Amino acid sequence: MSDIYVSIIPSNVSTAIPYASILSLTKKPEPKTDLEEIEAFIASDVPVGIVANNVAKVITGTYSAGRLYDKFDQTIQAEVVFKKDEFIIAKVMFPPVTTPEPAPVTGP
Repeated sequence: MSDIYVSIIPSNVSTAIPYASILSLTKKPEPKTDLEEIEAFIASDVPVGIVANNVAKVITGTYSAGRLYDKFDQTIQAEVVFKKDEFIIAKVMFPPVTTPEPAPVTGP
């Protein structure tokens, strides 16, 4: 799978999010308007914004919340890689895919 990046719209523009920070992207439990809303948190509980889900807000080359929504269960991590204008761009950190070892062949 190639790298996936997301555009995050900060909830508080004055909040300084350092580069290489690890964010938790969490599906909002009871969204009121956007059924695919994904919130971004730093330190697991401090909200920093939402993943963009509007064509006017999604930076070219990044996934919208709708495209990302079905690719993880409830929470996934992302690393802040850079900022563009007022947006935070983060690389989604999928867990490594492991291939199960084949079962040993036994004779009759």
